[in-house]
Amino acid sequence: MPAAIGILKGDALTTVNSAFAYAFGYRAPAELIEAGGLDAILPDGPANLLAHAPNERIPEIAALTRSRRRLTVTFILTPLDGDAQLRLLRLVDPSDIDPAELEPEPPASETTANEAPGTGLEANAEVPPPADAVHFAPTPTPAPESPPETAPPAGAAETEAHAKPEANDKPEANDNTATDEAGAAQAPEAAARQLDFLAKVSHEVRTPLNSIIGFAELMLHERFGPIGNARYKGYAEDIHQSGLYALSLLNDLLDISKIEAGKFELDFTSVDVAEVVEACVASLQPLAKRTRIVLRTSFADDLPVVVADPRRLRQIVLNLLTNAIKFTPEGGQVIVSGTIVGGELRLRVHDTGVGMSESDIAYAMKPFHQLDTAPRHQSGTGLGLPLTKALTDAIRARFELTSEPGVGTSADVIFPRERLFRS
Repeated sequence: MPAAIGILKGDALTTVNSAFAYAFGYRAPAELIEAGGLDAILPDGPANLLAHAPNERIPEIAALTRSRRRLTVTFILTPLDGDAQLRLLRLVDPSDIDPAELEPEPPASETTANEAPGTGLEANAEVPPPADAVHFAPTPTPAPESPPETAPPAGAAETEAHAKPEANDKPEANDNTATDEAGAAQAPEAAARQLDFLAKVSHEVRTPLNSIIGFAELMLHERFGPIGNARYKGYAEDIHQSGLYALSLLNDLLDISKIEAGKFELDFTSVDVAEVVEACVASLQPLAKRTRIVLRTSFADDLPVVVADPRRLRQIVLNLLTNAIKFTPEGGQVIVSGTIVGGELRLRVHDTGVGMSESDIAYAMKPFHQLDTAPRHQSGTGLGLPLTKALTDAIRARFELTSEPGVGTSADVIFPRERLFRS
């Protein structure tokens, strides 16, 4: 895991890296420092921390996250001289600190008697950073501070490259750039409007949907007496399933809209992956049995827990399992496994289904695009895989999909080593 590093001057926390800030739920080092440093994260104050001897692991100390959630953390205090402090600062991401702090320390003869050496502080707790915005596309690499100059158009004379254009003679590329920038600026606003509209519509639709689902359940269980004709019971089952499908579709649309608008709420905590998967498998066993598909699990011993949102992880697993069952013919298998590969936890849903070509995978990963290769006719919206990919990105994991036509498909959710906790 990345080391959570901070530097103390006396009892004041002056510098921390991103890992230290994330460990206590802060979005950036500056936010933690501005909140009060040690006073913000240690409810009993820093005295208990500073009372321990240097270079020894301090027993667990009660701490608070930014949202005032309690956790326990162990620290190590390391005395620093000027050179050691400079070396430690260079371990901190340069974007986390003031560049002036990386200037070499003045000679000891130039320091005043009041300037005490700093103290290195390392915390072993780690909590993923809050997710303010989650998008389908990966986060782009930050642009350099001074963008490179644009080369003159091909064929232009050297003297013309420095000519000042007239007011109405602006290059077409600039117009396109301005248009692109305006469009990019309007995109978040448009996504927010779309989310607001969907939220209002979903509220109006949910009320009758819940009534339909609830009354259909009453009829299916014949709570007020027998229905009579068995065909009516079949119709009630159809109504119930259709209501659940419509509610699921509504939830998927809302989730994708929240992700695109950057308003997707996550609650990170430690999660036992095997426990989540077993619950999902148990809920889908009846569906697997009806379609004559073997659904089973296989987990390595002593798997670490992961840092994730348990509700969203469950949603990811259910999406992958239902998709695998849907595209696997009778007599096939769906196997969920959990292993450690290269220090990362790999959660895999493998099926012996119809499989996909590379072009099929690219098509299926687009929202509202649905393949028609399922062995059984089932309705769908084409949101399953794109939403699963977006949810996986949101919980700071990676999504990989491999497939071969006629052989099967493997969908992997990979938790990097910094998301793993071993007891």
